[in-house]
Amino acid sequence: MCLKDLQTRDLEIRALGPARFSSPLKLSAAKSSEAEGYVADDARIYYDIDVHKKNAAREEALTLEKAGPREKIYFRPGYAKAAIVTCGGLSPGLNYVIRSIFMQLYYRYGVRDILGFRYGYQGFNPANGYAPLRLTPELTEPIHRIPGSFLGSSRGKEDPKIIVDRLEQEGIDMLFAVGGDG
Repeated sequence: MCLKDLQTRDLEIRALGPARFSSPLKLSAAKSSEAEGYVADDARIYYDIDVHKKNAAREEALTLEKAGPREKIYFRPGYAKAAIVTCGGLSPGLNYVIRSIFMQLYYRYGVRDILGFRYGYQGFNPANGYAPLRLTPELTEPIHRIPGSFLGSSRGKEDPKIIVDRLEQEGIDMLFAVGGDG
């Protein structure tokens, strides 16, 4: 599919079902303070910020779901298990991203069970012999001072079935894939 053929419905993310749990973030729910509070589920942003320069009808312009914290979430933070994997080539800042995801999950959302999968998607395949790392504050706090990805990375492909099976086996509720192609 070519970009000119895309429509907003092609860019919509299907819900996992109802978000039933209150966020532990305790942010403002007031619409006037959205920059400092929760993002509404129906908030959208333009795909192309220069849409007005192209004389396109704003109603026809492509939009994406706006990122940000939601008032209701899909998981119970104290019971959720998360995982992080870095894929593709190494780029500056990967360890900052890993650390930031960990710190937000651990300190702000209360998620205490967080794994780091080693060497990209290859780390999900038990045949490759890479055990996931259990991420802790002590392990994760200093990694932003180290170049590359302390989890390792790869561009190797893995069978999606193997990845899903491993996620289920480990009881992973949410996966954060960081970087480029696996």
